[in-house]
Amino acid sequence: MVNSSLTRTIVVLIITALAFGGSYLGKRALRVQEPAASLSLASRKAPAYLPCRRIVSLAPSITETLFALGLGDNVVAVTRYCEFPAEARKKARIGGFYDANYEAILSLAPDLVILLPEQENIRQFLDKAGFSVLVVNNKTIADIFAAIAAIGSRCGVEERSVSLAADLTARRDHIRQGARRLSRPRVMVSIGGNMGGHLDKICVAGPRTFYGQLVDLAGGVNAYQGKLAFPEISREGLLELNPEVIIDIAVNTDYRASGESARAAGIRKWREAASGTAAARDNRIYVLEKDYMVIPGPRFILALEDIASVLHSEPKRKP
Repeated sequence: MVNSSLTRTIVVLIITALAFGGSYLGKRALRVQEPAASLSLASRKAPAYLPCRRIVSLAPSITETLFALGLGDNVVAVTRYCEFPAEARKKARIGGFYDANYEAILSLAPDLVILLPEQENIRQFLDKAGFSVLVVNNKTIADIFAAIAAIGSRCGVEERSVSLAADLTARRDHIRQGARRLSRPRVMVSIGGNMGGHLDKICVAGPRTFYGQLVDLAGGVNAYQGKLAFPEISREGLLELNPEVIIDIAVNTDYRASGESARAAGIRKWREAASGTAAARDNRIYVLEKDYMVIPGPRFILALEDIASVLHSEPKRKP
């Protein structure tokens, strides 16, 4: 069922999409790691209680966390992929994930640069240059909460971080508790329209990934129960999984034919590819296109709410 020689390219794509959001999906994506949020040596030298007035963010999830904590006015630069909230688009741009402009960062004289573990080369450079650096992770829901706490503590807004975490926790728990009273359908999550809208090979999310966690919290059971984070399966593998619900995370993926919306075209293609599965039989195929579906920051709660909504909608079996 699962292609045991999953290409290195697919793994790299999945690592970057969740790190850098919708602008990369269909071309890049995620790596699963243990929750982590740590201060580099340079940032430990700076008093944690002092507010940071000039912050550079090197990932969309970080930018969204900063704005959610009321620190938007303190942000002086972001990556080219930081599109939310709208105010973030007005900030200076200092490149992307692997091609950040070091000179531009230095010229801004930031009090703090916040980045992800994958950006180790940038961290080492900034440490040597004497700049304060905060490293946070974003691979799991626990990572998101840890990043909120770490950024709140480092930037002197602990009360705001506690309040934000409490709100997200309450909304998460409300969904989880409500799902306990309902049936748990078998769910397959496909990533990025199989990297471009072609459904001959399908990249799916494993149970230990960010998407696997969302499915579990929303009241579903991952149809794929293997150990791989993002296996690539064939149509035969899809039939063997026989999911009751198919969710396609298709941000920036264009399935459209003439006269069709992207969502309608995606559902049509999935019905063809998944013919013979319970999901196709019951018309339980969903294409989710919102940008927050690929940005593991505070808006993960919207992704969870969307998934819970489709999991517990009534099946519409074909006559």
